Amino acid sequence: MKQVAPFVDCGDSQESVLHILRDCPIATGVWLNLIPSSCSYQFFGMELTEWVLASLRNKFALNSGTVDWGVMFAVACWFLWKNRNKTIFQQSPATEEVLRRAECFAISLCNAIKMESTSTTSRSFQVKYRPPCHGWIKINTDGVANVNGIWSAIGGVLRDSYGKWIAGYRRFIGRGSVLTAELWAILHGL
Repeated sequence: MKQVAPFVDCGDSQESVLHILRDCPIATGVWLNLIPSSCSYQFFGMELTEWVLASLRNKFALNSGTVDWGVMFAVACWFLWKNRNKTIFQQSPATEEVLRRAECFAISLCNAIKMESTSTTSRSFQVKYRPPCHGWIKINTDGVANVNGIWSAIGGVLRDSYGKWIAGYRRFIGRGSVLTAELWAILHGL
């Protein structure tokens, strides 16, 4: 286990990452407020890698209310690490403040994830065609791509000043981003 600089609050000459994130009195206080006492023996008895993996995979079957346990665990570790750095370079907040900050941040993060997953990526709105000025031709184009850019396609319509269809086109263009597809759609229209 790689050692890190001494931690001012604990008085240890050298400490490990596991000490900072779990075994330091401040960290232990945070975890004891988050886990049921029935899990504490197993939770505090593992080595670093095993403990992190078990926690992120929720092997303890922990429930932290509306917050996913893996998120709560990661956020709590992050705040404990920030707390250690703040202790060394400034002053340290108490266990309750670290716990409060971590819980608040984890709740906000989970709410944002929920909102993102329930919102649709497409939006519906009314579009009304407006013909170009007399004697002109209007080109309406569109380019699309799937999320990971494996495929993209284009299409377009050419109409005169009366809205009469002159020509149309559609093509699969292969890999590419939405921006690339939009630009290809314009080029093909011209």
